[in-house]
Amino acid sequence: MSKVRRPLGSDGASGKMDEETIFSHRHGITYRKRFAKPKQPNTKAQKESRKTFTGALRSWQRDLDDEDRAAWRAFARKHKEIDPFTLTPLQPPAHSLYIRLASQAKRAGYPVPKRPPSSPRPQPISLSLKPKGKGVKLSWKAEEEGVVELRMAETQAWVNPWQSLFRIKAYVPAKIGEHFLAPLAPGKKYTFLARVLAPDGQASLVSWKDIVLT
Repeated sequence: MSKVRRPLGSDGASGKMDEETIFSHRHGITYRKRFAKPKQPNTKAQKESRKTFTGALRSWQRDLDDEDRAAWRAFARKHKEIDPFTLTPLQPPAHSLYIRLASQAKRAGYPVPKRPPSSPRPQPISLSLKPKGKGVKLSWKAEEEGVVELRMAETQAWVNPWQSLFRIKAYVPAKIGEHFLAPLAPGKKYTFLARVLAPDGQASLVSWKDIVLT
């Protein structure tokens, strides 16, 4: 049974047309795609991520007073991001910014901030990779104090490495450090990513390196 909201073919059409086709609306663009039942393996990492997100949302609703929320709304009005689809500036909602920064601070082991950041975001970290036996030695150097978030994935052309499933995800409170990862399959390309999470929840731009083991 069709459950499409708004006229079919219009800019705002969304919903399920039949058992195989759905319409959706994202960033001002209406598109049609094949319906795929979402997979929910409910891994430990997924459960932890949902728990962190839910905690940040409840913190916005219960822990912040009117003055705190007003400060976040003022911060949001000055905060601009770039839409990855249309490349146009966006102004994210205040609660969305708070939940993101609160979640990042929580994952890094910092107290959840009540007020928005007053300092610039951390500088990107320098990253180097060296083959070592059947693995890779990952070294980094950060300009500021913070927790270094490390991720790695087998590289695929159609996957955004930051959003894909990773074989490692570590949080290391060190400006200079290294991490050894083994074993990795020879002949395959791997992408390593790293960024710094500051105590106020802000994250540096992502640094990344690719490597192919021989």
